[in-house]
Amino acid sequence: METLKKKTFSSDISVDNSNGEHFVTVGQDSQLKYWKLNSALDDQKTPAHSIALDGIAYGVSHITFSSDFVTCGEDISVWKPFRDTPLRSYNLGTDTIHTCRANPVEENVIVGARADRSIFVLDTRQEVPLKKITMKMRPNKISWNPMEAYTFTVASEDFSLYTFDMRYMEHPVQSHQGFTSAVLDVDYSPTGQEFVAAGYDRSIRLFKARDITSRDVYYTKRMASVLSVLWSADSKFVLSGSNEMNIRVWKANAAEKLGPLTKREKQAFAYNEKLRDTFKNHPEVRRIAKHRNVPKHIFAAAKEHKVIRDSRARRDLRRAKAAGLDEDESYLPQTKKAMVGDAE
Repeated sequence: METLKKKTFSSDISVDNSNGEHFVTVGQDSQLKYWKLNSALDDQKTPAHSIALDGIAYGVSHITFSSDFVTCGEDISVWKPFRDTPLRSYNLGTDTIHTCRANPVEENVIVGARADRSIFVLDTRQEVPLKKITMKMRPNKISWNPMEAYTFTVASEDFSLYTFDMRYMEHPVQSHQGFTSAVLDVDYSPTGQEFVAAGYDRSIRLFKARDITSRDVYYTKRMASVLSVLWSADSKFVLSGSNEMNIRVWKANAAEKLGPLTKREKQAFAYNEKLRDTFKNHPEVRRIAKHRNVPKHIFAAAKEHKVIRDSRARRDLRRAKAAGLDEDESYLPQTKKAMVGDAE
């Protein structure tokens, strides 16, 4: 592909998932640019169409089964290709909307996050958001589960990720922990069984959709803070973009052999996988399977965070006893600690 040069920072990019022939970019230059996906022999250095926006757009996402797309910034706008004005706009307040994602199954549903730490679900057939919740820390990115139309995961500033069910948004259904700094991006695998997250602590973690802790962690010595991640369409690779201007390609399963396999190799891999699954609850097997070597700064930070969590738990227990509550009554799960107030 020919390199498309932009003079300013690009905030987001989205490919037309209806015909796959175009993609849209938005950036700090307040321009919405529409590009054609040409072959490497074509020389394309200017967009097919460009629109000057009234303000900066921070995110763009294509609506499923359609060439229409939505942008977010001062408001949410729905656009048609090559049209100079949006079809419709939704003014949700004075706070900036820094991320938005269209549902990959339900074409009328959009989720987004605002600078006031709130998350909203919007139906384009209505004029106001369906639901709105507020978190204690800023949500950075959101990703829909491609196999469950009602499930999305939020990458939060409080070192964790939270999975929500948009039917019951009072609090998350699951929290995912392991990072030692802010989580900056998240993306689901095409199967919907796993997702990958990018951390400011210079690591990438892969989670199973229903697990609290990560199943694997990737890092290198020279990799800086990871700003974005993407799971490939064949579910075999994970791509990451980091702060030192490098894009890296990782295997989704670190132990998986690439290339063609003989019949005996396939049988051997299947047999070994079955053995691991059979004895996964044995203490020694579980210890070996879960053990991961991590950089010194992540190990030290994780140890410090554990001391802080234990100290806070003891403090909360002492306060509950002083108030005449027992341990069960005073316990508050992490999924509820992350929220402020009730869903609107």
